[in-house]
Amino acid sequence: MKPAVVFISYSHHDAKFAELLRSHLTPLEREGLIGTWYDGMIAEGDDWSDEITSQLSTADIVILLISADFFASEYCYNKELSIALQRRSDGKAIVLPVIVRAVDWNVTPLGRIQVLPKNGKPVEQWEHPDEAWLQVALAVHTNVLRLTSFSVEHVDENGLKQISKGEPELEIGKFLQSRKIRELEINKIFASVDTLFNREKVDPDEMMAIMNKFTDANEEKMNILLEELELVQKIENLNKDLVAKGHLNKVTPLSTLGLKTSTELTWEIATGIDRWKRASNALTIKYLQQAARMIPIRTIR
Repeated sequence: MKPAVVFISYSHHDAKFAELLRSHLTPLEREGLIGTWYDGMIAEGDDWSDEITSQLSTADIVILLISADFFASEYCYNKELSIALQRRSDGKAIVLPVIVRAVDWNVTPLGRIQVLPKNGKPVEQWEHPDEAWLQVALAVHTNVLRLTSFSVEHVDENGLKQISKGEPELEIGKFLQSRKIRELEINKIFASVDTLFNREKVDPDEMMAIMNKFTDANEEKMNILLEELELVQKIENLNKDLVAKGHLNKVTPLSTLGLKTSTELTWEIATGIDRWKRASNALTIKYLQQAARMIPIRTIR
């Protein structure tokens, strides 16, 4: 599978954001899923304008780091943005605008495109910017999976070949992105439960609120596992069908798609329910102990 080419467009005033983005894309590069390009890679003596145009004209994904300085740059706005949007319109590239600093981007052509991070909140305004960059990395990962989806050539030469248009397209990338974001929120709740459980004294009302969040988080965790199980079962059945039809010489390992097997998921669901019950019991005991401390002791005369 050929790595997708990711072009990073930015104003040099935002070079620090470009560096942070490249760091967050490194895992995808190490896995051979993408190759990133930015103007810092232009060799001395090369015609920088021709090189930028050449790279931009062949990129699979274009990431635009948006700020007031990006729009103020004649080259960024009139050259790079123009080429990127034209290639997007022609269906030849995916464009991902990332708002790094506050600016009125809605009045520009980008107002018609879904931006990152969530709700267009500028990266620099996030309390934990890594969470914003994670959304960007996940969006890149999702789109790479769509570009190299289950219905096109896969990693080994005897692997997945072009399948007829009648085959269903599986939204693996979309699920993986959703799972990452949802698990991030779930893990925050689990961390707050651990912190609360280790405190000697806890207000019972606070304890009850956390217990309710803990229940919701566990239900969401189970939902994610059940959704993955349903998706995996579809892929396993399709895998077997493709082998039977001769489209595949062997079943494609689910691990190459970032998924677990149905057996692994069934076991994880069963053990997860057991852990959930034991943890809920421990929290209930903790709650009763804290509530008992609040009951006034009446002296019998």
